[in-house]
This record gives sequence, C-alpha cells and structure tokens, in this order.
Amino acid sequence: MDTDRFWQLVDRAASADPAAAAESLYDALSALPPEEVLAFERELVRQMGRSNTFLHHAAAETVMGSTSPDVFVSFRTWVLAQGREVYDAFVADPDSLASHGPDDDEQVGAAESFEGVALDAWSAQTGRDPYAEGSGVPVGDSVYDEPSGTRLDDAQRLARFPRLAAAYVGGSPADGPAPIVRR
Repeated sequence: MDTDRFWQLVDRAASADPAAAAESLYDALSALPPEEVLAFERELVRQMGRSNTFLHHAAAETVMGSTSPDVFVSFRTWVLAQGREVYDAFVADPDSLASHGPDDDEQVGAAESFEGVALDAWSAQTGRDPYAEGSGVPVGDSVYDEPSGTRLDDAQRLARFPRLAAAYVGGSPADGPAPIVRR
C-alpha cells in the first residue's frame, strides 16, 4: 500500500473521536483483501515512526506531563487519526498541535482502538490471531520502539513548544502524569 492510499483511508475516517475513526476505518479495511490490510498495518507502523522522536515525546509531555511509552503511542495515534494534514504538520513542527490537539485524556486513551484496527480487521477476515507465531503477520518494526534523538529537559521543552505550553496546562514530567486541560 502506498503512502497516498494509506492517507486516503485515514483521511476518510479522521475524527477527534478515535473510536468513531476506528469504526469507520475498520469498515473500509474490511472491504480490502487481507494482504492489503496487512500492507496498511505496515504503513501505519512506518508513519508512526515519523513521530517517534524525543522531540515529539517532549511535545506530548507539554500537553500531559509524564508520558509512558504506551501513552506516547496513543498520543501519536490520536494525532495520526486526525488525518494527514494535522499529522504531517505535527511531524514537521510538534508545536503546531497547539490548535489541533486533544481536549481530554479520553480522546488519547481511546486512540488505542484506532491503533489496532488493521490487525482486528485482518483477524476477522482470516480467523487467525495476528499475535500468534506463524500467523502470517510480519514482525519487525513496532510503534513501541524507543524514540530517536535526545531527551529535552523542562527548560528546553518549554522553550521549544511555546504554543503548546500556552494552550495546555500540562505539567512537568518530573511531577508525573497530568490530565489534559486546555487553557
């Protein structure tokens, strides 16, 4: 699946409500052959890798304080589920998310359903467990890989993301997770 086809499917499903986006995407993927669904999954992992940096992690922390690996994946998935324009802007400049970011923790938490939609659709089509050895699902890169780059400290983070810091109450990663609250 090429990048444009991937984004056509995502853009048609895009929504601030990741559960609704996941449902719409599931319907679209279910109409594709299983090998296309796996190709979508591979492209999803590739696209998610574009925002798997400590710079993007620092942006997530500006919005929500301390961010575990799972929450960071859900945060990036939520951004991706907003569509290509928002995601490409976030990849290029994470501070751009200030005007398009999540309104609450539930949006980010619900993004897990969007993250797993391709493998859910594939499993329904094939009757196989995508996580079982020998299932046919390719293994390798993961949305849970360690971010690349260098961590930002609090001063660097706040200086790098003035719009996010102005848009969200956020918090310091040293203080632990904070609820997502817009100013």
